[in-house]
Amino acid sequence: MKEKMKNILSVLSKLWEKTAPVRSGLNKCGEKVSTIYKKNPIRSSFITLYIIWPIILFFIIQCMELKSFTKGVRFLFTHPLIFLANVLIIITTLSISLLFKKRIFFVSLISVIWMIFGISNLVLLLNRVTPFTAN
Repeated sequence: MKEKMKNILSVLSKLWEKTAPVRSGLNKCGEKVSTIYKKNPIRSSFITLYIIWPIILFFIIQCMELKSFTKGVRFLFTHPLIFLANVLIIITTLSISLLFKKRIFFVSLISVIWMIFGISNLVLLLNRVTPFTAN
């Protein structure tokens, strides 16, 4: 048993040594990204507000519509183009906040409106089968 463990550990150590160039390349990329964001922290907040937040927001709304977290994850991987199209719709509505000085406030306001739509859709789906959509 000890010999098998030693063999497994030796194989793992050899694999770890072979990945050294890849790891060093990833470290260099990570250093470049961190220096870019240290120079201009506005970029990181911009990416968070206008790319990551709409993905999270739509995922929450979709999980409410499907009434399950696992079904929301499954929807993300089975219908990626639909997911992307809906995220782009949310990004489009959030881009209105770029016209104002208080961007975080307007992003929050628009996000609350989207959440109200999502909650009303959930309530309608609990009471009847048809979702909250326009004809």
